[in-house]
Amino acid sequence: MGSRVQLHADIRHDARVDGLSIRQLTAKHGVHRRTVRQALAAAELPPRKTPVRSAPRLDPYKSAIDAMLLYDLTAPRKQRHTATRILARLRDEHDATDLSYSTVRDDVRVCRAQIQLEAGRRVEAMVPQDHAPGAEAEVDFGEVDVILDGVKTKCHMFFYRLSHSGKAIHRVYPTGGQEAVLEGRAAGAFTPAHDAFWAAARKISGDVAGTPALIDALLFHGSSRRMPPSLASPPPCRSAPRARTSSPPRPAATPPATHLQHRPRAVSGRS
Repeated sequence: MGSRVQLHADIRHDARVDGLSIRQLTAKHGVHRRTVRQALAAAELPPRKTPVRSAPRLDPYKSAIDAMLLYDLTAPRKQRHTATRILARLRDEHDATDLSYSTVRDDVRVCRAQIQLEAGRRVEAMVPQDHAPGAEAEVDFGEVDVILDGVKTKCHMFFYRLSHSGKAIHRVYPTGGQEAVLEGRAAGAFTPAHDAFWAAARKISGDVAGTPALIDALLFHGSSRRMPPSLASPPPCRSAPRARTSSPPRPAATPPATHLQHRPRAVSGRS
């Protein structure tokens, strides 16, 4: 049996294409009728239910752990409780000999974060993504394997996505090049924003070089936000290497003149 995603897609495919009933789908895929109804009701899988795990051995001591963590809010840094210290106090003061370190550690990690968050000691921050309409786009090529006439063939998928709306274009071609953009636009897949990016490249670089300049710039920089001001100049990775100019050879350094002659030093042996 495959993954839940594949099973979900197979049930919807058999119901839509073959017109199978719920009973027939249940018998074919070997699942419950509730699973079939869930697949037919929505295209996305329902979220998994996270079971709430109980800790019966830790429950009698949770109030004591919370009291220690609340004390840490005003205690000096060197006097705050660690999980090891909390476990030692529970064993000494509450006779909790049946507790393990991992159980106390996991509970302390969660409770400490909750207590600090409620007390204002910990702030959850996030940076929202804001994409202006028609200001950013992403483009890339990726390899995909398709079956053509019963033969597994490696092709190239052209991917062009507008960051604001999420509108994307996907086209599969035998090679990755300029024909992907031209045929995609001829098929009517371009939106006005796509045409605006392409028109800007053609206006700067001309009708012949505009499309490859746009592809080169987007493929190199990954996003239209980081595109150079002039799309006519190729990206640095494809530019020709600069010729190195050879500097004239340095004159050989002459040893400093000396007025003392080297004389071998006599070594006297001991008698």
